[in-house]
Amino acid sequence: MNEKFATLFETVELPNKVQLKNKFVLAPLTHVTSHDDGTVSEDEINYMEQRSQDVGLSISAASNVTDLGKAFPGQPSVAHDTDIEGLKKLANVMKKNGAKAVVQIHHGGAQSLPNWTPNGDVAAPSPISMKSFGETEEHHAREITHDEILETIKAFGEATR
Repeated sequence: MNEKFATLFETVELPNKVQLKNKFVLAPLTHVTSHDDGTVSEDEINYMEQRSQDVGLSISAASNVTDLGKAFPGQPSVAHDTDIEGLKKLANVMKKNGAKAVVQIHHGGAQSLPNWTPNGDVAAPSPISMKSFGETEEHHAREITHDEILETIKAFGEATR
């Protein structure tokens, strides 16, 4: 191995004292393999297990914190207690070979797809029409309400428990 790359393979300590076995990170990838309801699928588990083998840190795909924030088909969900069992399995395979596991929590905002949100409702910081994730026609996002902002903030917090 070229000596200039040796430090990539050294253990690194993060500011919170968590140690990573090396400096390689599996970045969050949109793999579109969760079930339609956002629960973890076997394909997703296999995908992440294979890619987490030699990294120090493995980050999941963007996982919606609310149903209103679902941005794409096959997106994993952290919005419901029923998601926890599959997420535990996913975390276990991500950590199987010594990587630390992180879930990327997410709200799609204007890019949420009406076909995947309750009643086709899309909320964003301001009203906008746009195409997202392979759409052939624009969809409209309405302005998010103050109460929905508070609910979304709470959902991000709940997703971390």
